[in-house]
Amino acid sequence: MTTRALLLSALLAGPVLADSQPTVPPPAPAPADRFAAQREPAARLIGNLYANGRALPLLEELSDTVGARLTGSPGYTKGAEWVAAQLRAAGAENVHFEPFTLEHGWQRGVAHARMIAPVARPLHVESSGWSAATPKGGVKAGLVALSDPDPAAMKALIPSLKGKIVIFDRRGEPSGKGRRSPKVFIMIIAAMASLRDAGVAGVLMPMGEENYDNTIATGAMEFGGKTTAIPIASIGHEDGQMLLRALDHGPVTVELELPNVISGPVHVQNVVGELKGSERPDEWILLGAHLDSWDFATGSQDNGAGVAQVIDAARALAASGPHKRTIRFALWAGEEEGLNGSRAYTVAHEAELGKCVALLNTDNGAGHVKGWKVEGRKDLKKALAPFAKAILAPIGAGEVDMTLSPDTDHFPFVLAGVPALDLLVDEGNYMQVHHKSSDTVDRVEAHALESGAAVVAVTAGWLASTAEPFAPRLDHAGIEEVLKGEEGLLDFLKARGIWK
Repeated sequence: MTTRALLLSALLAGPVLADSQPTVPPPAPAPADRFAAQREPAARLIGNLYANGRALPLLEELSDTVGARLTGSPGYTKGAEWVAAQLRAAGAENVHFEPFTLEHGWQRGVAHARMIAPVARPLHVESSGWSAATPKGGVKAGLVALSDPDPAAMKALIPSLKGKIVIFDRRGEPSGKGRRSPKVFIMIIAAMASLRDAGVAGVLMPMGEENYDNTIATGAMEFGGKTTAIPIASIGHEDGQMLLRALDHGPVTVELELPNVISGPVHVQNVVGELKGSERPDEWILLGAHLDSWDFATGSQDNGAGVAQVIDAARALAASGPHKRTIRFALWAGEEEGLNGSRAYTVAHEAELGKCVALLNTDNGAGHVKGWKVEGRKDLKKALAPFAKAILAPIGAGEVDMTLSPDTDHFPFVLAGVPALDLLVDEGNYMQVHHKSSDTVDRVEAHALESGAAVVAVTAGWLASTAEPFAPRLDHAGIEEVLKGEEGLLDFLKARGIWK
């Protein structure tokens, strides 16, 4: 057969050959990119914050020029005025103060303590925040160790505690535990009531094993600006361990003096500003961080970092607007004394909380940002996870964590049923500076700080620009179901009159 004949035969046989081959289906259409509209604005926001970020210079000025910002002090007032000026400079509108009242103002005195017997030795102590003062000249008493703060376990010990100084024994806690779990903290607060009723003369709270060189962290053991009924002091880890070892071998006598000054009611203010929405101005997203710090630290990680992130996010969001929904910015007072500023805000704005799309809080230091905590809400995780995967994961912040943590300013919004997100960061080194004089700006890494600002801004920008609903405001039953996720929390809140 000639070549021409072969070609003709092949052409004539073509349909038969084609029918004998498997049919190749056309390629499936690519799935619709739900976040296509957010990618470009998100990229611009991230680029603005990384290339033009102001968070570190802001933090340096707040830490080194404004300094410590104890609620109710002149330092806090100076900080509030500084924040208001910075928000205006960032482009926020309607910047104003929203005042509320704490039950007491408080000023730390110079603490003094020493072991008198079995040997004489000075002790490193600092007063807990809003602690009662000791009587003039201090108190001298025998020392008793308390190893289990569960009130039920304390019953047998209570009759022997009158007039004694109690030291909490933390030797049973796992090494390197860092922050106490909410359950342990709840038990300690409850134990304080039993110690008050027992008539103890004072309490020493040893620092955990993650501390060394007898460094001291402060903190409040009461809420709402209430002062403690018992003088309470933190004691350095090494001194605390020495006292506990001495108790293992016999009686110990300690002298403690806390000459704190307690005033009457004190008026303080949150600082609030906003970027008005162009299409749905009555719907709003709130970015928050607490401005107050403890008095012997500049509060760079806790929580100057969050303040700087919110202000720089405001700058970047103002430059990228307008946004469909309103974005508010709030810097809270009184967080360290029991989330007072954020709680006051939820009470004052109760009538409009149904229009709050979400609260975004940053108060976990300037570590590497990992994503968001959704505070025990499965529906919130489901709503956030696709955005986190599409937009936040490429910058290393795609994690969505279910942990419920009642220890910072997102929590009053949780109690109000508002969708609340708390910035999730690596806290590996946080406890080295938390509430200590070492909480200074030189411990802050600029890239991690600005990464947090980027995640806060990009998440807020998405929520403000989309027309889609996010997550509902929970009713009383729904909130209570969430609270049950943390053991002992609901009972504690009810006992304190915070939840009914």
